[in-house]
Amino acid sequence: MTTLTIQQRPRVLFVDRNGWGADPELQRLGYMVTRDGSLVADKKTKWLHHHDVIVLPNDPTPNVYENLVECFLRGRRLQTIRPDLVPESLRGQTSDVPYNEMLFPMLDGGLVILEGRGYDRTGAHTRGHNTEGHGTSWAGNHQKYALAMSPWVEPFNVYATWRKAHGLPNLETQELHLNYSATACPGTNLVRVAPRFTYREEPYMDELEELKARFDSHNLWEHIVRPAVVGKFFQAIAAATDPRSPRLTAEDVAQLKHFIDKLQG
Repeated sequence: MTTLTIQQRPRVLFVDRNGWGADPELQRLGYMVTRDGSLVADKKTKWLHHHDVIVLPNDPTPNVYENLVECFLRGRRLQTIRPDLVPESLRGQTSDVPYNEMLFPMLDGGLVILEGRGYDRTGAHTRGHNTEGHGTSWAGNHQKYALAMSPWVEPFNVYATWRKAHGLPNLETQELHLNYSATACPGTNLVRVAPRFTYREEPYMDELEELKARFDSHNLWEHIVRPAVVGKFFQAIAAATDPRSPRLTAEDVAQLKHFIDKLQG
């Protein structure tokens, strides 16, 4: 299973198609390159929120998920639920999730994200906006079943910020399906918190990249005789631009800078 923990607490976890068990016999749909030769990922300027309107019978928490198994089962269902959105030439041969990614509010306050068609592909979620729109579905029916979504705003913003920094650099706005169609989607629960959805600047990335450049240019690697001493700072320098790098505080970065200054002597 391929997963990536973007934040530990509350957990923000990304799972790719292999991880959630997408049927490999069904072709992944969507295009990565537009007719003019541009990358679809570079064309995406807005995040488009939907809800998938699916709930389990007699589920006491219809919009909240308790474990990954529940999320993975929903992903598999979404892979085949809309055969009408498959190109006519492929109908009967394949099916796919209409959305670029699927979002699951978890009972512990975390957020699980399952890869749909993929962040860098066109979707089949909002007519006329499937190229420049990054379409995500919030699991559940957020119009019929009331749920205060405030606990999941911050985990979502963490993920949106990460996704913008890792694959979709031209994202600018957060928008709703109902802005473009005569629909209630993504539902009242999400409409209420949507003004709080945002992208944030990745903290201290510029500083980390500058420190990494100093580290490399002065051959400071050869001065590390006890790597364990530097702990997460050493790891952060070595992978300053890696999405798996730890999120550092201002104090962390100050200590890291002091450490490099001492090494340069």
